[in-house]
Amino acid sequence: MARSLRHTGRPRHHGIGWVLLMAPAVATAQQIYQWTDAAGTVHYSELRPVGDAKVMRLTRDEPRVTPEQAVEAAARALADRQAELERVDQQQRQRMCAKARNNLQLLDSNAIVLGSGDIKTATRLSDEQRHAARNEARQQVGQYCDE
Repeated sequence: MARSLRHTGRPRHHGIGWVLLMAPAVATAQQIYQWTDAAGTVHYSELRPVGDAKVMRLTRDEPRVTPEQAVEAAARALADRQAELERVDQQQRQRMCAKARNNLQLLDSNAIVLGSGDIKTATRLSDEQRHAARNEARQQVGQYCDE
């Protein structure tokens, strides 16, 4: 049974793409013929036309990657991503550790510590507030620092 696909004014690569898209459904190493008629219409057929025609040989490509290789590649990608996340997490923990230690050092000193981010409304920490802030800083050191 001969099939002929007529070119509908689209660029040629669309017709070839359709034929190639259908390649997995056809037998391995199937020949398709392409020719242009007198009116300039491009045709594709499984049967050899009368006259000159370009022969296109369609073959089903074997998978380049086996399922096992795909699983291994996905596992490596996941492991790489986890390692990157752990690296970023470790960097963040180091920054938080340094900040907590600096806060604790400041709270342990006799320096004046203000209890607000706005210098205009800041007040000096009371002994009770300093003690609570010191305990919080110690807790943060324990949480973020590897000791």
